[in-house]
Amino acid sequence: MLLRFLSAGVILPAFLWLLFCYPLGFRVFILVALLLGYEEYRRLMAYKGLRFSPWLGLLALLMVLTPPTLGVDHIPAALAPLLQRSGSLGLAAFFVAAALWRVAKADLEQGLLRFFAELGGLVYLGLLGLHLLKLNALPYGSWWCLLVFWYAWVYDSAALFAGKGFGKTPFSPLSPKKTWEGFWGGVVGSALVSALILPHWIPPELGLSAWGYAALSIPASVLAQAGDLFESMVKRFSGKKDSSGLIPAQGGFLDKMDSSLFVAPLIYFAATTLADLHWLP
Repeated sequence: MLLRFLSAGVILPAFLWLLFCYPLGFRVFILVALLLGYEEYRRLMAYKGLRFSPWLGLLALLMVLTPPTLGVDHIPAALAPLLQRSGSLGLAAFFVAAALWRVAKADLEQGLLRFFAELGGLVYLGLLGLHLLKLNALPYGSWWCLLVFWYAWVYDSAALFAGKGFGKTPFSPLSPKKTWEGFWGGVVGSALVSALILPHWIPPELGLSAWGYAALSIPASVLAQAGDLFESMVKRFSGKKDSSGLIPAQGGFLDKMDSSLFVAPLIYFAATTLADLHWLP
């Protein structure tokens, strides 16, 4: 437990410094974390015999994620349209290339299973992670990104507190220690804490009131829990407790990003919808 707190005490300040002081560095960090997360996912699949080479998936992830990571200010003007098309082009190119490879190998036993396992990793890390990178490029993007991690972390903390104190009813076989009491405690706790703290902390230019932060926290909490359970399903499928041991006492990058990856598309949708409605400057 002490090592866990010490590890968090080093990582969190560096993470916040990158987020607010060096946005490009933050996006590069997220890109590297997503690539490492893909490798962790690939190894988890390999434990169940669904082995596939990392290179095709990593190249596709780079194609999907590099343009929004660099941003319009750091890529040649001729490549600027890739900012809008990188996701669809990368996923399409990967699908075709991986399908052709599996057809060429003609593995009737596991070829299709390996293909979908490989595709699942790209969609999981690439498509969900893409929204976090695009969110960071929006006006006040650092604050929107902080909101992603805030909802994931506050829900998890509130659910843990409520579950330990009042938990009795099992929530899911994917995570036997989680309870319905913990889930509802996390949802209510996240809404209350968000309504009380965020309006005094986050710039009003985001266009959300205390009620708005509380309302947004409800679907965010559900998605955070879904992300945690999805990664638990992947790990239980492989028979492993952690995705890796890269982060001391914390597990792997996939363990730390699971909830946030599911929350990111919701916050991106909220941010762009508010902008489209001209509620943001």
